[in-house]
Amino acid sequence: MITDALRAEMDQPSVHSRAYRHLMDLFFTKMKDNCHHRLITTNWDHLLQREVERWIQHNSGGVAPRFLSTRGTVYHLNGTVEVGNFQNGSPFLLETDSPILRKRTYEADQAFKFLQWSTLIVIVGMSFECDMDKGLLAALRVSKDNLPIGSTLFFVVES
Repeated sequence: MITDALRAEMDQPSVHSRAYRHLMDLFFTKMKDNCHHRLITTNWDHLLQREVERWIQHNSGGVAPRFLSTRGTVYHLNGTVEVGNFQNGSPFLLETDSPILRKRTYEADQAFKFLQWSTLIVIVGMSFECDMDKGLLAALRVSKDNLPIGSTLFFVVES
């Protein structure tokens, strides 16, 4: 199954998450006091979640710092291969799946609301070519005139 293959790949010695650790360090050292970050991904891996948890343990004694307003939770819009029973989590979706398959879940609803009310969104590694990513952007566009998302500043980083 694809989830088993992804888990095995993430555990390879060649796979590292130094970039995520560096991102957390930047949040910690360069951030204004009143800023908050929410981490939302369309990737299935849990490398970001794993590194956030390690960073919290190493740098703040197991308590998520204030700038991580979701207490260190990474929201996965397309599901995750992380082992566990996530009753409120999003279903596992591939980029070849139709956006119609995206189901409303507590996790997806929370993440979507966070996006709608954001004033700055940094997008890293999103393809913009698959229907699943286009569906997410189309859903955000629907509410653009009524919520802060309409005047949000987007930074798109190609990876």
